[in-house]
Amino acid sequence: MPSFQHGKKVPEQPATEQAQQVPTSGDATPLLKGNWFLKLLGYYGKESTIIRNANLTYNKCVDASKHQIFYSEYQLGGEYIDKFTMLSLHIWFCFYRLRREGSEGKQMQQEMFDTFWTDEESRMTDAGLHSLLVSRNVKEFQRLFYGLGVSLDKSIDNEQLLMQAVAKNIYGVPEGNITLENFDKVKRMAKYIKENATHMLEQPSVSVLTNNFVYRPDVGALNWKKHRVICRTKKKKKKK
Repeated sequence: MPSFQHGKKVPEQPATEQAQQVPTSGDATPLLKGNWFLKLLGYYGKESTIIRNANLTYNKCVDASKHQIFYSEYQLGGEYIDKFTMLSLHIWFCFYRLRREGSEGKQMQQEMFDTFWTDEESRMTDAGLHSLLVSRNVKEFQRLFYGLGVSLDKSIDNEQLLMQAVAKNIYGVPEGNITLENFDKVKRMAKYIKENATHMLEQPSVSVLTNNFVYRPDVGALNWKKHRVICRTKKKKKKK
């Protein structure tokens, strides 16, 4: 498209001459507009894009797992193990959907898995655990992670089995011992899991592979509207 200076039309440069104009390192705008440097580094390559999207999706799982509604409405204890379980659950949602995306989905799962355990080791180290204890704890937590995943895989389409899986793997209730005291929270968490798993299956491939989806923390909550008002009030107070 021709350009103009002071009302006068400026002749266009030939395409070949434009292509030869390489922006200098001090000129940030052409670098960003042309993206030639990022392309040179492989930023837009398939593997780099998958890794980047996997990291973004993992971070979304971390953020979702920290939602206070799990520790109020769903009555989790807020201990390290509870936070780990919620993060494991949201990673499972992604894996449950990514299995249907062939080699690209498989690679995203692997990237997320590796990042997850690197983060867990860092969190344990930051908590003051000795390196030997970190190694032992990682193995134990991996056992819990796989246990949760396998139980959800087997029970997701059966309400009663799903409630048993939730009771055992999320609330620590011995298998078959759901009582009137814990029945309500177990049922609501099972509903949350079922609805979000279904929600993930409904997402198109492009949304799942590019981190363009959301979780629904309100499913199964008793006082979601009240909780949302409280959260908004807290945010307003912080701004002041």
